[in-house]
Amino acid sequence: MVAIAHGHPPANPSTHANSLTRREDYSHTGRYAIYYAPHHDSAWWRFGSAWLGRDAITNAAIARHVPPALAASTPDVSYLARITAAPRRYGFHATLKAPFRLKAGYTARDVYLQADDLAQSLMAAALPPVQLCVIDGFVALSFPREGSDGLLNVPAVNALAAQCVSAFDNLRARPDAKELARRHAVGLTPRQGNLLAEWGYPYVFQEFRFHMTLTNHLSANEQQSVIDALAPAIAELNAQPLTLDALAIYYQAEPNAPFVVTRRYGFDGSVDIYRAEV
Repeated sequence: MVAIAHGHPPANPSTHANSLTRREDYSHTGRYAIYYAPHHDSAWWRFGSAWLGRDAITNAAIARHVPPALAASTPDVSYLARITAAPRRYGFHATLKAPFRLKAGYTARDVYLQADDLAQSLMAAALPPVQLCVIDGFVALSFPREGSDGLLNVPAVNALAAQCVSAFDNLRARPDAKELARRHAVGLTPRQGNLLAEWGYPYVFQEFRFHMTLTNHLSANEQQSVIDALAPAIAELNAQPLTLDALAIYYQAEPNAPFVVTRRYGFDGSVDIYRAEV
């Protein structure tokens, strides 16, 4: 079943619902990513888009959600735009398969066919409540800390992320030397370096942690201010926990361009097509 998402018409509607039957020749400068994203009609999607100031489905700037506590302590109206610049470019999401360029000979059609096949083999699962936390200096939503390693083990999420990493890797072009150097510059462990070399991303499998990034790297004081300001909203949202129920395909046309959602493949066989041309 293919359904155009209500309230988010495609930028250029396809003349045929099943656009997978057409084989286009897309530029290999673009990148695709396999992300988890809440449904576009959900309170979670509205929150994330409003906080970042951009809806990654429409690619439109939207009115920001500025918590009163943050507005009171930060009179500079451009402050929120500055501290959310990086996650705004990527759009509200949690990474399952990090952005990758396509190997020569593959097109968007291959990404969509594989996403459709994988999604239809999966079952939806309710996720534990998320909490605000700090990961490597940025504020994010993740699961409560638990256990000796400080992480809550969520098998459904970990298994899905691992499947996405391996299932789409046949499509992935190897990163160039510049990209590898950028990754190594942050200081990787030997295991992370090995994962980067094999899978193109260092934070997969044993290094994976589900998270939805909300800010750039911030000072400790800024981190706490954001967490305190957003805590009431997250507590309210957790009354309707996130559901792991779809694979979202995000696309970046060129370096530094914003990522946009092109399709969302539900585990129930539904497909939301937001953009038919990419």
